[in-house]
Amino acid sequence: MTRPEDAPPTHEAADRAVRSLFQIGRLWASHGLEMGRMTLRTAAKTLESTAETLEDLSQRVAPDDERPADERAAD
Repeated sequence: MTRPEDAPPTHEAADRAVRSLFQIGRLWASHGLEMGRMTLRTAAKTLESTAETLEDLSQRVAPDDERPADERAAD
C-alpha cells in the first residue's frame, strides 16, 4: 500500500504550488520595482542639489565683469 507522503502529487497540488511560486515571484518583482523607484528619486534629489551647488560655485568663480552687479556686491 502507498503511503500519502509517498504518493505522487495531484494535479491540484501541482497547480497550487505553481500559483504560489508565481505569487512569490510577483511579490519580489513588486518589491524590487519599489526599491528601484525610491533609489531613482533619491538620486534625482541628490543630482538636483549637486547641480544647484555647481551653479552657485560657477557664479562665485566667474569674472566680475560677467556677474550681475548685485551678486558682486554680495561677496
